[in-house]
Amino acid sequence: MIRKHGWLALFIVAFGLTACTNSADPSAPVKARLLYEGLEPITSVDSLRVSIYAVAMDGSDAQQLTRSPFIDAHPSWSLDGKQICFTRQERDGQFDIWMMNADGSGQRKVTNSSGQSMVPCFSKDGNWIYYCSDADGNYELYKIRTDGSLRTQLTFTDAPIENVGPKIAPDGSTLAYASNRDRPTQTPRTKFLYLLDLATGTSTCIASNIDNAESRSWSPDGTRIVFHNNIDSVGQICVIDLATKTITQLTQAAYNPNPFRPGGVFPVMRGEVTPHWTPDGQRIIFASDRAGGYKLCSIKPDGSDAKLFPTQSIYNMSPNLQPLP
Repeated sequence: MIRKHGWLALFIVAFGLTACTNSADPSAPVKARLLYEGLEPITSVDSLRVSIYAVAMDGSDAQQLTRSPFIDAHPSWSLDGKQICFTRQERDGQFDIWMMNADGSGQRKVTNSSGQSMVPCFSKDGNWIYYCSDADGNYELYKIRTDGSLRTQLTFTDAPIENVGPKIAPDGSTLAYASNRDRPTQTPRTKFLYLLDLATGTSTCIASNIDNAESRSWSPDGTRIVFHNNIDSVGQICVIDLATKTITQLTQAAYNPNPFRPGGVFPVMRGEVTPHWTPDGQRIIFASDRAGGYKLCSIKPDGSDAKLFPTQSIYNMSPNLQPLP
């Protein structure tokens, strides 16, 4: 069952993100920094550079942490807020998992396999990185030590099945990910939402009849997951309650006849995408095309109080907020 917040749709349609206000109080102490990827189209809609940025929650002290000639994407904080893992495209087109310190220093490569490795996240103890890779012929989930050792496969399926985008639960026991394993031959390859129990290796589908290929994020208490759901070819932000399996649609983005076609690791996109639940549980940050390009916006978990977040570049995605001390 999917519920929709109609009153939120009226608010957004009537005013759009141009009516959103800055979400931060300038007088409040800065406790965390927001990571995001900034996309810079070069010569065409399918040619771009992507770098990783960090900014204080009031929009100040913006820093470009990477300066890639190609693509640096999918940034994710370690639980202690001291390390960042991310996806980097090499000059030969290869994608691998990299790490760096919180200030962008100490950039180092973690994976070095023959396939494309991407969308990383840290384990709860910070000693492992979970990610997806097609090194064995189709996209599976893996883990690897932060020093690049002990690469371990976690899911075992066959092409054309794809298992992508792992996100670790707050208690460190479970990965949320997307997979087409229940409908591998369907075109297009829409994906359901799954949970992988790391102790048993068992995968369970928790949301079907959705298209969650791109992104998902746990609530801090581990009871809900927010995800990007393509509905009628438009990205919408939805939340699933894990106890009841009820899905609530929080946004009502309109169909954009001119979608963003970034290329690279990014699919064609319309609407609201790449949601991230803030560590304090108070807001959900995501990317939206309502104000032109892709801007970062945030809402409360009930879908209310939409606010635009100040960023430098035109196309911004994959927000990830530094854990609170």
